[in-house]
Amino acid sequence: MPPRALPISLPEYKSLLQNLWPNVPKRLGLAVSGGVDSMALSHLTRKLLEEKQIHEVHAFIIDHGARPESAQEASSVADILKSYGFHPQVIPLTWGADNIAKVGFETRARTARFRALAKACVTSEVDKILLAHHGDDQAETVMMRLISGSRLDGLGGMRHLSRIPECWNIHNANKVIMGRPFLTVGKDRLQATCETNDVKWFEDKTNHDPTYTRRNTMRHLLTTTPSRLPRALQRESLVSLATRAEDRNRSIKEEAEDLIAKRCQIVLNERTGSLDFKLPRNREELFKDVNPAVLQRMLIIITEKATPGRRVETRHMTNAFEKVLGAENKKHIPMFTSAGLTWTYNGEQSWTLNREPLPPVKKEQEEYVLGPGMSEWMLWDGRWWMRVETPPRHRSIVRILKDSDMKALRSKAGRISPRMRARVDDALKKQLKGHLRFTIPAIFWKVDVPEDVYGEGDEVLAALPSLGLTFQNAKYEIHFKD
Repeated sequence: MPPRALPISLPEYKSLLQNLWPNVPKRLGLAVSGGVDSMALSHLTRKLLEEKQIHEVHAFIIDHGARPESAQEASSVADILKSYGFHPQVIPLTWGADNIAKVGFETRARTARFRALAKACVTSEVDKILLAHHGDDQAETVMMRLISGSRLDGLGGMRHLSRIPECWNIHNANKVIMGRPFLTVGKDRLQATCETNDVKWFEDKTNHDPTYTRRNTMRHLLTTTPSRLPRALQRESLVSLATRAEDRNRSIKEEAEDLIAKRCQIVLNERTGSLDFKLPRNREELFKDVNPAVLQRMLIIITEKATPGRRVETRHMTNAFEKVLGAENKKHIPMFTSAGLTWTYNGEQSWTLNREPLPPVKKEQEEYVLGPGMSEWMLWDGRWWMRVETPPRHRSIVRILKDSDMKALRSKAGRISPRMRARVDDALKKQLKGHLRFTIPAIFWKVDVPEDVYGEGDEVLAALPSLGLTFQNAKYEIHFKD
């Protein structure tokens, strides 16, 4: 019979938090489901609050609504956390019965949960949130990634510190950091923590059904006693593998960032989205004693500054790796595309990355129609954050600048001040050459009433916001993605 698991002491919990942040934040968020894991996290965090080592705790309780009793459980959890001195908030997710039954519900629920947490953190001005994922969860994750053929990046499993996933188009969500202090701690110790301290928790019976989800199947496989798995595939070994892979991934990233700082020149034009970068002319200077994985990560980091994509996957960069890092003689390298960008070689190890022309479907996706007043923040084409103020009796249309708009733009230039006309000419002739001018956002006004001076249904060019060109006293805020 295995020895009884030990509860987590407060000094140990402090140490786990300091592994995440040497100076433990005074203001924290918690993601709480009401299960034994998150209630152990809540109990230990309450002790820190009682000792005044932290000052404020916001607890976000996601009610998936997948079980009839979930709403009542969420309310009960909120009452418990309020008695702890936390600021609890129940966030219900709405699903139809058909959606819950469909294949893929687990993935959709995960996405909805993370997006709800991100919005709650941004609204509550919480920039650090703790999750109760533990060593058993980590082992399940690594096992599933091994089965799917993941490489080093995936085998790191869940990170101890990371941004909230699935939130690429939620403004300021990238400023929120998730911390997972229990990734090397077994679930049995979290349960022992609750049992020892008389902490109440709620059981989701579906978690014990090995046929309910793929993760449940993996959990059943890993926790069956005695284990039928070889030692290399048992929890301790998988958690150790994840820790080593995470350390290696972190080291590669740090080396790549150091390489960029010391040996690369990067200029990002946030007005046009164009990026120029230059590597050392002497290939030996760049490649000497540098791990190829570090060089690849370097190129990914550079690419992520300009790509319209959510993230740059290594497997999608093969073409760029070969041409930028592999070819010694680049004189005859033609322009190519990768990660949503056109790559142009300028000679002497210098490259220019521009947004590739948007396909028709993408053009439709990047068109927003806004009513009067100030809009919410939107991420246009995965590159510019914008919000637009629309006048009364108007609609604003934010879309890509098209070839058919050029006549209107030139006519505007003829009716404005010489200074503004010079700016328009400079943009068209110098900054927006070729197809690049048809990859930037434009704001149009459309009048909703026939008596307006422009006439019903007419679109009027109001601004080219990324260039700072305004023609109708349009008001907006814009900045390039972080």
